Amino acid sequence: MLVLAGCNSSLFFLGGQITNDSDSPSLSAPSVGDDGESELTLLPPVPGSAQWLAESSFTVSSLEKGRIGYLEAWGGDEFGYSYSYTLTGAPTGLTVDAETGMMSLSSPLSPGDYSFVVTVTNRKVISKSSQYIVKVHVLEGVTANRTGTQILHKTYNVDDSARFGSPTGSDYSTVLMNIHNTIIADQEAAGDGNLRATIQFRRNTLYQYANNRWPWGIQYLTVQTNPVDDPSLSRPQLQGTGTTGWNSLQGTIIRVGQSWGYNYNATDEANYENPRAYAYKIQTTTVGSNQIILKNPGDGTHIKPGRYHMVISYDQQMYGFPPNNRYFEYVKVVSVVGSVVTLDRKIRHIHRDDALEVNDPNSLGKARIVALDRGGVGGVNPRQNRLVLRSTWHDLEFVANPDGTEIQGEMVQMEGVLDAELNNCVMPHLVPSNLRHGRLVNSVLGSSEGDKQVGMFIVDSSQFQEAMLEYTSTDFLFLRNSQSATMSLMPRQLRIQNSVMDATNENYITVPLYVRGPWSTQKIEIVGTNITRTDTAIFAVGSGNPEPRAVLGTDATWSGNRLIIPLSSPEAERWVSAAWEGAIVLQGSLPPTSFGVIRKISAPVTNDAIYLDIDWLEGVQPTSGTVRMHYIHDLSIDATSTMGGQIYWLDPDAIKQTMPASMSTTNERQFPEKYPAASYGF
Repeated sequence: MLVLAGCNSSLFFLGGQITNDSDSPSLSAPSVGDDGESELTLLPPVPGSAQWLAESSFTVSSLEKGRIGYLEAWGGDEFGYSYSYTLTGAPTGLTVDAETGMMSLSSPLSPGDYSFVVTVTNRKVISKSSQYIVKVHVLEGVTANRTGTQILHKTYNVDDSARFGSPTGSDYSTVLMNIHNTIIADQEAAGDGNLRATIQFRRNTLYQYANNRWPWGIQYLTVQTNPVDDPSLSRPQLQGTGTTGWNSLQGTIIRVGQSWGYNYNATDEANYENPRAYAYKIQTTTVGSNQIILKNPGDGTHIKPGRYHMVISYDQQMYGFPPNNRYFEYVKVVSVVGSVVTLDRKIRHIHRDDALEVNDPNSLGKARIVALDRGGVGGVNPRQNRLVLRSTWHDLEFVANPDGTEIQGEMVQMEGVLDAELNNCVMPHLVPSNLRHGRLVNSVLGSSEGDKQVGMFIVDSSQFQEAMLEYTSTDFLFLRNSQSATMSLMPRQLRIQNSVMDATNENYITVPLYVRGPWSTQKIEIVGTNITRTDTAIFAVGSGNPEPRAVLGTDATWSGNRLIIPLSSPEAERWVSAAWEGAIVLQGSLPPTSFGVIRKISAPVTNDAIYLDIDWLEGVQPTSGTVRMHYIHDLSIDATSTMGGQIYWLDPDAIKQTMPASMSTTNERQFPEKYPAASYGF
């Protein structure tokens, strides 16, 4: 039995876009099922709290432990990933990371259905909370002779020469591809989602391979050290030896999964970039709805129920690969009826069908649904790989390609995966990309570059010896209990907690945190963190320059409240990159005394300009002079954070910024009084 004590409707915030869902069905909790054992009562949701969970039902094996998935709340009146999570009535051993929503099992559960309550609390205003029912389905796990709904667990030992062949010296290329082929065959025999594969490597051993794609297409994969080995021995070393070169497939150390924009399988040598091939245009979406409408009903034959897709829009770069999209969300399709596609979760963003889209084949600006899980029986292209759903790598060292002519040879490509984790690993350079959830824990690495369509990336108890770069088209980057060198970052949301930002001896990027643009960062939170540099005087936080500017009458013109910036303007690209719905456009200096708010971004059918619909809220809408934006919207540094060494404060020109008095007594700013902060989550 399920008891709902109440529900609310309110204006709620969706990461830079607003909507008014006055009949919010999202507050109906998911069904508890027919177990008949529990009566779960939900407290009334407080107005402004989260409106829904992306997923509320999870399936695991009775042999599994470790992380099983993420709770993701959305739709409240705070920005983006702004919730904490607590569980009530969960089975013993099942816990949730309060700040990330990651659910984990410390020990396996017996087969059956488990229902419990999650309380979702706003971070900023903790009096705002809502509750939801979560259900975990535990199916029987077996190690052989799988039948029915059982989940098969199998281990594949790289040094089992009787099964997979022998290496040539330290070259395990053939061995690893034999393992790959065996796992894929076992996966197909077990059925969709019914195999948990583990590949084991021996300590104190170097494993080289020319094909770095041996993990591809394996839905649930764990790669780890052989547990019988002496833990005092050095980690297994994995080293790709394929030919490096610009944009080659085989040059990186490892490719955990396949980027959705590539069209090839695990043995192709050609590099086919064609992100539009499986991307189908849709009508402008409605926030809070679980349905989208195809522009062409015939495209419905390419959308496969039960498989993961991505709803995507707003190209904020207009070129490059992977596509640099502002809005993206990973979804599973439930059904397709004519042009109506029903999803397993609610849409977070307004994906606009009149967004800017240039002729570059890698530009995906207009709203689309992209087939991610394309391969295998029943897929839209059976020859391609299945989407990697969960990939976990433990106790490994990734060694740079001996062909050191390109930085590519140092890369660990954590891409094309729904959920990936690197735990207690060492590597020279990490590239998260096309990743819904990623986690780096207890690891040491040289540097990192986030490369688009990353939903949430968590850095826990890890150390970067060199720079963290980019993380554009990343919804949420979270560093906790970690140490970074310099950071030159552009995620939409950044939180650094209980960490050290130490730029000592850095000569390329000298500032501990540099938000350089051209893509905007809407929210930065620094909590309990030391910002330091001991060898030279430098400022703590910097902002990119030049910021987006437009000279009225030259770079841009008004048509009513619509600012039209033709792509022929030298300033257009900066505006396309930085503008977002909810951003402040101002004339003059900070704090703004003459400003407006971008309410909608679109383009003409000719795609030769960007349209910014702006409500001018303070002062008179200007007809001459220069209007501009700032890259940082909301920066907060809490009172427990400090500046060390020779670090000093220099105003980074965030629209709103708060920091301890020990850092600055003159640069603290609030949003302008007339800015509708609550409507946009600030």
